[in-house]
Amino acid sequence: MQGYDENRLKRVLFVCTGNSCRSVMAEKYLTSLNFGLEVLSCGISALEGFDLPHLTTKVLEDQGIPSSFHTIKQISHDMVLWADIIFTMEMYQKERIASLFPETSSKIHLLSEYAKEEDPEIPDPFGGSIEAYETCFLKIKRCIDKINWDNI
Repeated sequence: MQGYDENRLKRVLFVCTGNSCRSVMAEKYLTSLNFGLEVLSCGISALEGFDLPHLTTKVLEDQGIPSSFHTIKQISHDMVLWADIIFTMEMYQKERIASLFPETSSKIHLLSEYAKEEDPEIPDPFGGSIEAYETCFLKIKRCIDKINWDNI
């Protein structure tokens, strides 16, 4: 691929609906592992400028993962082109990105499916209890832990 630098860090983009729960938890968790990857997150229907829900920050902080310095971001063509691999939480997100940016469809994957989990989708905890957020985080963590990041 012309212009591709094999020595640059691999780029991972996590996408959910609002970029306030699932994709943020995935971004912050993978970043905390220090695998030498560039990691971002965004949402397909994100409302930029809002703060993260309290329960998202609580779950991350309870895991020892800082949640500060996160800005909710709407997906963009530049982000999709930037990424080497894109992980979504639900099938409709994968389909939506592929319909908006068809030239990138080969690098879009469901996180759970890629990690070979039985249930391919990660439900949105938004508006739910702390237990819903914790369950969501643990599923995301399990998926990320199963992926061989050296092969991305």
